[in-house]
Amino acid sequence: MPHPDIVRLGGRYPNRSRTVIHGGLVWTLATANDKRPDFAVQMRDALAGLDAELVRAGTDRTRVLTVDVYLVDMKLKPVMDALWTEWVAAGDPPRRMTIETALDGADLVELVCLAALPAR
Repeated sequence: MPHPDIVRLGGRYPNRSRTVIHGGLVWTLATANDKRPDFAVQMRDALAGLDAELVRAGTDRTRVLTVDVYLVDMKLKPVMDALWTEWVAAGDPPRRMTIETALDGADLVELVCLAALPAR
């Protein structure tokens, strides 16, 4: 049963939402569409996907509160840090944590994000 105060934006799979909006907050995630085994390519693509999901929800990277970064190998963290620094909004760094874990298929990185909507 849908709830009028919760907005669910679909993704690739019908059994889950890509983005959920409620109470002025946006929960979303991103993985790379480009599954080449090149971490920098996947990280850039995932960050671009995160930007797209934030815009689709009505916000942007300057309003990101927290990002959890899931990596298949913690040895990738220095590259991730450099690409993150290029991407993150200057003066508006969110809380971020990095976790090493197994990911689905050819994914090397997954980004899970909480952002605020602009005040209305």
